[in-house]
Formats: sequence, C-alpha cells, structure tokens
Amino acid sequence: MFDVLLSEGSDGLLIIPEWAFDIMHEFVYQFQGFCQYRTSSSDKRKEEDWELLRQNQDAWTVSKVMFYLHSFMEAASSLPENIDATSGKMGIKNLGIFAAVALSRLECLLADYTSCLDVLEIDIILNSRDDGAIGEVFQAKISLAYHAGVAFLMLNRYKDAIAVLEDICSEIQRATKSGQLAVLVGSDQQQFQKQFDRMLALLAILVNICPASTVLLDGRNRDSVGYLVRDKFGSQLLKIDGGEEGYDSLFGFACPKFIDPAVPDYSKTLPPGLNLQTYNLQIFQFINEMEKQRSLKNLHSYMKLYTSIGVEKLASFNDCSEVSECVSQLLSLKHKMLQRESTDKSVHSALDIHYFGESENIYIDEAQTEKRFEGFFLSRISHCRDIQKAIADLVIE
Repeated sequence: MFDVLLSEGSDGLLIIPEWAFDIMHEFVYQFQGFCQYRTSSSDKRKEEDWELLRQNQDAWTVSKVMFYLHSFMEAASSLPENIDATSGKMGIKNLGIFAAVALSRLECLLADYTSCLDVLEIDIILNSRDDGAIGEVFQAKISLAYHAGVAFLMLNRYKDAIAVLEDICSEIQRATKSGQLAVLVGSDQQQFQKQFDRMLALLAILVNICPASTVLLDGRNRDSVGYLVRDKFGSQLLKIDGGEEGYDSLFGFACPKFIDPAVPDYSKTLPPGLNLQTYNLQIFQFINEMEKQRSLKNLHSYMKLYTSIGVEKLASFNDCSEVSECVSQLLSLKHKMLQRESTDKSVHSALDIHYFGESENIYIDEAQTEKRFEGFFLSRISHCRDIQKAIADLVIE
C-alpha cells in the first residue's frame, strides 16, 4: 500500500489528518508488536512458526520501516507549504507529517533519544504542530509530548521534560473540565487514560529529581496538574523521599515498551526474557542514574536550610567520610543539574539554589529571587488614597 501511495500517480488521493495519523501510528505499532513476537521464547510456538521466521528474516526490518517513514517525509517536504485543503496532494502532505510523528515515537522505542528529539525539530513538524494537521489530531499531540518527555528525561534535561508534559497535561485537564475530552479522543477512552496516567507518573519522577520544578506548588487546586500528581503518586514519592525504592516501579509503569530491532539467531534456542532485554536495560540505566543522585539530593536538602555552612559540617551531615568526598559531591551536583534548554538552546542550571565555596565555607542563596508584587500594589493603593484625599480637599468655585 505504501509503495502505491509513494508512486507518482498517488497525488489525487485525499487522506484527512485523522486517517493519516491512524495509518502511521498503526504501522509503528505493528512493527513494535512483531519485534516483541520474534524475540519471545514462548513454549507454545509451533515448529512451523519458527520455520516461517527463519525463512523471512528480512520481514519487518528496522531499515525497511525507517525507509518508508523517511520516504513519506521527503515526499511531503517537497510539496509547497500552502496547499488547498481539498487538493489530492494533501494526502501525501498529511502522511508525511504523521510519518515524522511516528518516526519520533520509533526512535524513542529504539532508545535513540537524541534522534527522537531531532525529528521534532524538522520543519514539517514545527510548521504543523499548533495550527496545522497535528493540531487537529489530539492523539498526535499526546504522542509527541509523551515520547519527547521520555527522551528529555533520559537525556537528563529535566526542565524541558517538565515543560512539555505539564503543558499537555494541563490541556487535557482543561478539556476534561469543559467536557470536550470525549470529542478529542473519541471512543478509545481506556487507552487514553492509561497514557495520561503514564505522563503523570513521568511528572512525579521529574518533580522529585528536579529542584527547580514548581509543578507541585499548586497541589491544593483540584484542577491543577500538581494535585493530580500528588493524588495518584504522592505515596510513592513519600517512600522515595524516605529512602525506600520506588523509582523502578514508577518508571517501569511510565516508560514505553522499548524494543530490540535486531533479528535473533533462529538456529539457536532463544534465551528466556529476550523480548524484555532492551526494556529492562533502559530501566536499569535510569535506576543507576537515580542512585547516583540520591546522595546529591540529600546534600541539596541540607544546603536549603542554610545561607552559609562549613564544608566539614556539611560533610558530616551527608555521611561523607572525608571533606574531599563532600567537595566532589558539591561539584557533581552542580554538573548534573546543568542542562540545555529548548527555549534558547543554551545551558542553564536546574537548581533552585546558587552556591559557591570560599575557604572552608559554602555560601548559599536563591538561584533566582522571586518577584514580589505586594509592595507595588500597596504603594499604588496608598497613592490612590492620597489622590482621593486631595480631590476631597479641593474647593469647587
């Protein structure tokens, strides 16, 4: 079917955005399912099934899947931006746009997070994200936000991940409150709710490891994203803060089902759990990173209590055997919280404090001083009263 659509005679085919997204989304979903199937060592599989796999090892190769996705993207990018909505060329245009959405998802499933984010910067995506074809398909916006959030998280770009996920979750909240959600997601309510819970779980992880996050500050407002995060995953966050394990279950629930694109050797017996190998490896890598940050998080919590503190005293608080170990952790905390942000493509700190060492002391201050507006309003009120008093004292001749 794709070969026909990519042929020169397919310009007269009209495919609406919803259909184009469903086609490309299902294409990657079928590839994901087959990758998990061919690496499964199930005892229920018959010998003829194994023989069929051996004879068709070139079926559903990752190179072939990417070939079609890139071909649709190239075909769409060669078309002019302003195309009549009723034109037959809109079919190829829409398929190219949602092929890019599907490609970003595929790169995330393959654990190539940099490529996943690179796809999102392609012009064909940027020009249609808000008011174009992607803006018309809510499921596409959710897919983009979810997989971008996972990619940002795994690349330690926590502030970008929070911005992407909080924005889409807030939009979902507004749609739910206005009653428009059923119209946007259609009949697939159960799958949508599961995806929404996954994004909230990702946010729960992010707000716990990113000191500069403000998502939970509005946790008392029942219509806020922070309230939903606290309501669904507050108990697990408390366990994590108490020193217990909890990241593994949260991330295991929130992350996509990663796949291994390599074709296994069917001449040998497949080892058990081969279909989960890539998935487990990504969870292991994430938990390993969180373990490294556990002591750094304790160090950060102690520094928030002081404006200045001796390095030796801080080392004893954080159970460091030597002062040099505490100094290394201070440098590591600052290094790990430096991350590139999408707003201006430059590197910023994700810490909510600023600290520096001088002699044997550490000096701590807020990273950014909060703007206080009450003083301005009080001064305006006082000024207004003075004007009213002056008007009242005027003698009208």
